[in-house]
Amino acid sequence: MLESIFFGATSGFILSFGFGSVFFALIQESIDKGYHNGIKMAFGVLVSDMLLVLLAILGTSAFPDIPNFQLYAKTAACIILVFMGISQFFYKKPNIQFQNPSRKISLISFGKGFLLNAINPVNFLSWVVLLTAIKSQNYTIGQQMGFFSTSLIVIFSTESLIAYYSFKIRKIASEGLIKKIKMVNGFIFIFLAIMLWY
Repeated sequence: MLESIFFGATSGFILSFGFGSVFFALIQESIDKGYHNGIKMAFGVLVSDMLLVLLAILGTSAFPDIPNFQLYAKTAACIILVFMGISQFFYKKPNIQFQNPSRKISLISFGKGFLLNAINPVNFLSWVVLLTAIKSQNYTIGQQMGFFSTSLIVIFSTESLIAYYSFKIRKIASEGLIKKIKMVNGFIFIFLAIMLWY
């Protein structure tokens, strides 16, 4: 169980730094409207991820019994992780503009987080990859629940902290810092691929 929790926490932390539209929108939301709205947006991402996990579980359970399917799934998971890791080294300048934060509080932030996360097919694919990966490790139902619960908790906690510190230290959330985080993230993706294969 401790192993599943550890890998769940690691996976959740990495998914929090996907550097897709949600990540930069979360920073922008916190800068413009304050960290409270950023946390609301993170909560929208959490609810969206819960639905994606449910869809991934229901979807993979409907797969036919294919010989050596676990091996194919693990190989595909490793390839995708390596690809995602390498992609982190190709830096693209984020569109972040620093403005005076608004005190307006709105549930639009929740909806924005939910929709941005839900419409990105990479997020669903990530959960499917993780699900097939832990099944290849013969995790029990309890271990799988521990894995996904820990992943979701860590994602929400990490994104809430990103929202808070993006607002508090807005000028430090620079291109250089984001570029360094992306590089570390890339190495972690590749490391996880190696660990999964062995």
